[in-house]
Amino acid sequence: GWVSFEGDEWGKMYDPYTEAATYANAMALKFITGVESLDQFAEYQQKALDLGFAESLERMQETYDKNHAND
Repeated sequence: GWVSFEGDEWGKMYDPYTEAATYANAMALKFITGVESLDQFAEYQQKALDLGFAESLERMQETYDKNHAND
């Protein structure tokens, strides 16, 4: 399905996402190259959620639900 943001909804979803994605991308490279131990992977996941992925997903879901309320 599609999602259409109104007003500042895009920024409210995207801003937390970009902060979390910056962290997640840098750490993913560290895991791939072996700089960071996979023993730290669960903490990595939680930190990415805390930095903004969870909030971003919640806002995306709210917008999707609103857009498709009458489907």
